[in-house]
Amino acid sequence: MWQELVRLAVTWAVMCGLVAFFYWMLANIGTF
Repeated sequence: MWQELVRLAVTWAVMCGLVAFFYWMLANIGTF
């Protein structure tokens, strides 16, 4: 059971990280 929770947490962390990185890149591109 805990393996599923760990996998779900990792998936959410990766998704949030990608979204945050995407917005960070957009902000950097917008400053140029």
